[in-house]
Amino acid sequence: MVGRRRARREATEGTPPPPPRPRRTLASFALGLVLLEAGLRLLLGNFGQSRVLQRSDDAATCLELQPRVEMTYTGWRARVPPSRMRTNSYGIRGPEFSFDKPPGRLRIAAVGDSFTFGQGVEEDEAYAAVVGQALRSAHVPAEVLNFGVPGHGTPQSVAMVRRKVVPTQPDLVLIGVFPNDLTPEESYCVYGQGDNVAAAWVLRNVYVGRLLYFMASPVFRPRVQPGMAETLGTPAERFQASLRELAAMGREHDFLTAAVLLTDKQMFIQSAYCQGCQPAHDLVDGTGVHVIDMGPVWRSLQEDMAGNFIQGDDHFSVAGNRTVGESLAQALSSWPELRARVERIVQQ
Repeated sequence: MVGRRRARREATEGTPPPPPRPRRTLASFALGLVLLEAGLRLLLGNFGQSRVLQRSDDAATCLELQPRVEMTYTGWRARVPPSRMRTNSYGIRGPEFSFDKPPGRLRIAAVGDSFTFGQGVEEDEAYAAVVGQALRSAHVPAEVLNFGVPGHGTPQSVAMVRRKVVPTQPDLVLIGVFPNDLTPEESYCVYGQGDNVAAAWVLRNVYVGRLLYFMASPVFRPRVQPGMAETLGTPAERFQASLRELAAMGREHDFLTAAVLLTDKQMFIQSAYCQGCQPAHDLVDGTGVHVIDMGPVWRSLQEDMAGNFIQGDDHFSVAGNRTVGESLAQALSSWPELRARVERIVQQ
């Protein structure tokens, strides 16, 4: 009897275990996804900038901010300290404002992408807001309206001027320029032209899906369609044409225009954002806009990356925005045409 039991035990030990039941495998997989999703929500941001965007009715503007939105931003990739995103009824960042410009006030409109918008910092900490603060401290009665839209390239920013800035009667329009403005993706606004609503919802709300999107971005991200350069012009041509259009609008509606080159020329050449792009510094001459080269400021910011940039978000930190805004205000204060405009406004 003992020998038979031993024989059966030895035979059993030599056989492979039975395969797991399908239901148990599916349950384990589902639990793993739930745990992964929970972990990613602690590590990744909420992709908040996409939640305040909407498709514009104007194809040239492409993207714009939804009006009357208020939400917390925690990063577009890695999780960062939270900041508030608020839009007013006109669909721009900041509080409500009066269309009728008060007498004796210099009204500045800032257009550009997420750097102008101030992604990752509070609305009064964005460099555009700091410009106004610094000018007022220097006894210049200035106000700044922030028309920055994450994802905009220079052509879309100029379309925003034509569509929404001109009615506000600005005295000066500042257009921020970053290296990715010269990429085909930004110039043609391909990220704002996708029609896959389900994929957009997953990207915003399912963190596992967003991780896969980042890992396999060349596969899933919208691509520049063949022939766009021949039909619409190269990014460099579009950049120059947009600035010439901006200068023409300034002459027609009596406001000054300035292109703010936020980085140095070397950044355009070396940046992963803009490999193969022509530097904006080589394209601005002859466009008719005043040029403010922030290259020296950019190089100084690079000396303290941890202090001047939001780690994991690739945008200016509070300190970086303040340095850029104060330096830009100083450059504006020494611009003779703007000083003459201020004197004329004060005497009204």
